[in-house]
Amino acid sequence: QGTSMACPVVAGSAALVRQYFTNGFYPTGAAVAANRVPAPSGALVKAVLMTGAAPLLGNVQPDNPTAGGLPLEPPPSSRQGWGRVDLSGALPLVGSSRAWRLQVVDQANLTQGQQHRYCVQATGGGPLRITLAWHDFPGDPAAATALVNDLNLEVRAAGLAGLSLLGNGWVDNLNNVESPDNPTAGGLPLEPPPSSRQGWGRVDLSGALPLVGSSRAWRLQVVDQANLTQGQQHRYSTALVNDLNLEVRAAGLAGLSLLGNGWVDNLNNVES
Repeated sequence: QGTSMACPVVAGSAALVRQYFTNGFYPTGAAVAANRVPAPSGALVKAVLMTGAAPLLGNVQPDNPTAGGLPLEPPPSSRQGWGRVDLSGALPLVGSSRAWRLQVVDQANLTQGQQHRYCVQATGGGPLRITLAWHDFPGDPAAATALVNDLNLEVRAAGLAGLSLLGNGWVDNLNNVESPDNPTAGGLPLEPPPSSRQGWGRVDLSGALPLVGSSRAWRLQVVDQANLTQGQQHRYSTALVNDLNLEVRAAGLAGLSLLGNGWVDNLNNVES
């Protein structure tokens, strides 16, 4: 439990994933000598671990044990990453109660501006999980973005009414792993705002403008046109040419920092 066991558990799981391919278990789920992959890439091992991970549920433990903490948002997130490693959801085996298939493309070659397209037919028996992972060249420490090879994953399906599912939910130019939301039989659940699909949500002036006599007992506090100089901090709000970052701390969050938009956002000029 905790980080002391997380490292050896994930390391051992990664070794098992590699052995799965080198011993020829892919794609049938049984060891076949002719199917041995002599040198599966580290990116493939990483993608398999991510794809099979199970989301962590529950709340963040607050300082006050009698109070409920913040609920964990679904992965990927700053608090749970891609979830909990679960090889039973990553590596199909003959005789397993899970009837599903694994399909991989390892060490594909891409040139500048090139696209690779793959067609997958889902059977509808469970979620369809798709992950893109790659090894990137070391970036320049002085560069604004460390990513050298910026790949993007986009998933389209006939049942999504033309909706494109983007890797990590946006056009990600920061990470070298991408995985979109997983379509379900009941449609895609809307993630909480801010998001690419619902923005900041539905306009509701009753939740924006307090009025005398309203059933909502709350106050509005604003700071308009505050002046900021390079490197200066204001303890309340933010504004990008200038990349400002919002960080919220509270005693009941067990030292957890709440970041604007859930990450160190260098793209948007609004954060919450």
